[in-house]
Amino acid sequence: MIRTLLILIFGMVIIETKTFAREVTFEWDALPSATGYEIQVAQKADFKEVQFQKTTKDPQLDADLPLGRYFYRVRAIDQKNRPGHWSDPMDVAVTPYSPELKTPKNESNYSYFELPPKLDFEWKPVDGNVEYEIFIYKTTGKKALETKTKETHFSTETIGEGEYMWKLRTIINGNFAGPYGEPRRFLIEKKDFQAPSLVKPIGGEGVPAYRPVNFTWKMDPVVHFTDMDLQKSEGNKDKNFKLPEVGKNLKDMTDYTVPYMEPGEYKWNVRTKEGESTEGKTAKEETFEVRNDLITDGNRSVNFGLGTSLDQRRIGSTTYNAGGSTRSISTKYFPWEGFGLTLDESSEEYLRSPWTQPNQTFTAALALRFGVVGYHQELIFGYRQADDIFADQNSNFFLLTTSGPVVGMLMEGTISRKTRFDLLFRYFKPLSTLEDFGAYVSDNYTGGLTFSWNVIDQFWIHYGFIYEKTISSLKPSGTQDTVIEWETTRFEPIHLGISWEF
Repeated sequence: MIRTLLILIFGMVIIETKTFAREVTFEWDALPSATGYEIQVAQKADFKEVQFQKTTKDPQLDADLPLGRYFYRVRAIDQKNRPGHWSDPMDVAVTPYSPELKTPKNESNYSYFELPPKLDFEWKPVDGNVEYEIFIYKTTGKKALETKTKETHFSTETIGEGEYMWKLRTIINGNFAGPYGEPRRFLIEKKDFQAPSLVKPIGGEGVPAYRPVNFTWKMDPVVHFTDMDLQKSEGNKDKNFKLPEVGKNLKDMTDYTVPYMEPGEYKWNVRTKEGESTEGKTAKEETFEVRNDLITDGNRSVNFGLGTSLDQRRIGSTTYNAGGSTRSISTKYFPWEGFGLTLDESSEEYLRSPWTQPNQTFTAALALRFGVVGYHQELIFGYRQADDIFADQNSNFFLLTTSGPVVGMLMEGTISRKTRFDLLFRYFKPLSTLEDFGAYVSDNYTGGLTFSWNVIDQFWIHYGFIYEKTISSLKPSGTQDTVIEWETTRFEPIHLGISWEF
């Protein structure tokens, strides 16, 4: 029986046929009576097809074999050149070498926030039609990833925080795997990032209703996506309250505009995150109120009113009473927060004689506006054209068309989110007449109180009453001493209106 010992010498030999091969040294114990030895190598243990056969005088032999699994046997040759019995077959695997690793370098460090980093593994190619098996594991020994590829590089974004090792081996024909090469170590560290902070609107801040609202926030530069959340405040009990839609997965944005918001109490927040589906971090929630009584650029309104009036004119010792109906229309526009334009027109129709002529008034004015949330004032400076009716001592009635400067103040206060009140004070000083009656002097004082209710969206209804007093005198042309004086009081106990305000 021939005892054999296989010793593999780890080294690569490139041969002319481009067969991927390894140098193998076969060695066995020498026999004193043997003059030589014969060795056979086959891919099957029955040796019906011999891959390699050779004789040698020495008890060892070097051979280059292609990669694969083999069986070999040896027999001795005596001095008369007679072969002995074959030894029992022994198997040997000729495996490919492990590739040379390129990147990442040993002791490489990676860091990330929420999305694991992209790891690029690369190695030098091995000749032949081979596969590569990459094995990544934690330093504790727990497997993290094991996969095969025909390429000389591999990338993954699935490995999280921890200390890892990676190594590589070559596989040929899908069966014969070489040994793993020397492993390399790398470290992945997870870092923290700052939670976002809300900039505006913030707690206690009022926002104009029925117009775009811009939300802004600050976020850590390392994050790229934002989810915005907008909710109805617990204090808002309106069942018809409409909640606008807001943005999700806003990429690289620090502001978002909601195109339309109704009055009400809201709370909002943002969650910033590194990836679209990562957990992210949430800011401290803020509450704010959308109001329809804020002074801001672009405020405008149109008001239609109807009312009943009671008029009393006293000329000398004679008093005239009349009732009538009134209609009015007014518009306001504030291109800037504190400065705007107003136009007002009203007409009063008397219901009985002797005042058959309508009393009309037209006013154009500039408005200066200032105030705080829930309360503001408007100072008006303008010009008015108005009608006035008087009777002479013979009870002849005449229509005077007057004009002059008008100044006034409007104070507006909020009672609740849907109700408010308005106080009006106005002074009108006619300077001349449009009819050649004579020297006309007049002072007009007006005051009013109105309550308003927000019925739907931008529409309000109003109820108010107005008191007006005019003290007038006229010295007719061509007379020396005759001066006609009269005093008019006008009261609107019912003044109903509807307005569109934006």
